[in-house]
Amino acid sequence: MTGEGRTAPRPPPVACAITGTTPYEAALALRIAARAEFYPPVLRPGRFGILTTVYIRTDAEWLRATAASLFAQSVPFDAWIILAHGPIAPETDAALGEIARDPRVTILREPVNLGIMGGMRLCLEQARTEYVVPMDADDLLTPDALQVLSAEIERGHAPALLYSDEDILVGGRAQSPYRRPDWDPVLNLASSYIWHLCCIRRDAALREGLYTDPGATWCHDWDTSFRIARSGETPLHVPEVLYHWRQHPASTSNSAGGVADGSRQSTRHLLERFVAAQPRPELYAIADFPVFRGAPEWYVFREPRLSPPVAVLYLGAEARLPPGIPAASQVRLATAVPPARGRWPWRKARPAPAAAGALAAALEAVREPHVLLLGDGIEPEGEGWWWEAVKLFELHPEIALVGGLLTDRSDRVLRGLEVLDEAGGIHAPQRGARAQDAGPFALWLKPQCVDGAATAFCMVETELLRRSLEELPAETPLHGLGWRLAAQGRAEGRLAAWSPLMRATATAEAAEEPLGQSLPVLRMSGSWPKEGRRLFSQRSRLASYDDPSAERIPATAAAVTSAPNPIVNIPNE
Repeated sequence: MTGEGRTAPRPPPVACAITGTTPYEAALALRIAARAEFYPPVLRPGRFGILTTVYIRTDAEWLRATAASLFAQSVPFDAWIILAHGPIAPETDAALGEIARDPRVTILREPVNLGIMGGMRLCLEQARTEYVVPMDADDLLTPDALQVLSAEIERGHAPALLYSDEDILVGGRAQSPYRRPDWDPVLNLASSYIWHLCCIRRDAALREGLYTDPGATWCHDWDTSFRIARSGETPLHVPEVLYHWRQHPASTSNSAGGVADGSRQSTRHLLERFVAAQPRPELYAIADFPVFRGAPEWYVFREPRLSPPVAVLYLGAEARLPPGIPAASQVRLATAVPPARGRWPWRKARPAPAAAGALAAALEAVREPHVLLLGDGIEPEGEGWWWEAVKLFELHPEIALVGGLLTDRSDRVLRGLEVLDEAGGIHAPQRGARAQDAGPFALWLKPQCVDGAATAFCMVETELLRRSLEELPAETPLHGLGWRLAAQGRAEGRLAAWSPLMRATATAEAAEEPLGQSLPVLRMSGSWPKEGRRLFSQRSRLASYDDPSAERIPATAAAVTSAPNPIVNIPNE
């Protein structure tokens, strides 16, 4: 390992800026200019170290462009550790010589290729900065990327992991912005959604053993998010496009065959490692995800045995065992009998539905830790829905409520993903779509955190339900209760989740909830708890800028890249 000679402050400039000739690029340029005031430059000596590896397939000109984007940062980096491992092309070696003229750059050389994990671990161990920023040798940063990260580090009180939004660089043009959700532990287990730009506190990276598991080579970003979350620290989302991910035929990200097989092996390995750490690993298996999103995927499957105790409360007069629950399961059947008088609040000449008082009375005999609320006209499909809800509670102790997908007989979505928009209104992006519609970047088909659920088909912690009902007058209709429960859970530091694998067929009347009429109830005497808008708290401060061809979507249904491999990012070696 050697350092290179240093005779000049920086190498010759190479054009790297996005020119702004497309509508999206022009809008991004405006956003970069506008956000400077919100992210004031914070200069902390020793803060940022860039980590990059180069190998035989590294393109010299793209490496120079990467260097130019780093040297042009409005808040400068403090060190750049570049590992050249294995043989490299003479043109790439010449480019390294130019780059190394900057005194902040250290070139490490190894005669053999150490692989992604080995190379990144060596760079991490050589760095001495507070944070490290992994950077592929052919990608670009926006000119203010480190400035934005530095400001967010100050605001977030030095989080262990920050991650940003990104777009794709194709033929020199930036396109397809991927606006990620804020940290979502449910989505993170279901899908690798955090790749670029990552900024990792170095002490946490060393403590948690980043880049030490060769089995996770082809999904090392996913491995990073798992390890940091496991440590008890919450990754911080920076809701700004800071990274341009280059797509080109020679990129390993576009490779097929062995690389694709390797990525599938790595994802299985990572999920197996997660399951092995559970208190009852024998209750789970790694299986093919049952919904095809464009490529085969693994997921954690809950074996259909040893169900925990659950009470089933029907929001009607007739209790019956729904399909999908094994007969040997510990299930209590009860009914929330509707009051003898009253009218549906949004229809005439109908018997009143179960109200808060009737449900509270039925709940008095319940001792099970969880309750399934099931309305008349709701028919759960298959056997997996029950175990999917059970699994989410077991694997994510922070979850207080799990909601499911309701469709009509023609497979149209009646109730699906439901989230708060930036203004605090209720947004249901799936409503009316077909159940198999993937949505923006295929994330409608994945379990994730939400802000509310259908009252007639959800599983909830019994004590949360009990506390919520105690605050309501006995005659209060139950429409909007799923949203109220989620809001109260958030106020207590809990999460609400949703899964398309927890699915049921419903009549339109059974699925209908006039949520607009229930807002005074949902808002808890006029205002949501501060945590009630957590998923949109950062998004709300953004200016509106979009590629006209790209859909705007809520944070909890955010886009994943439309690159050829949409499941796992495969970086350069």
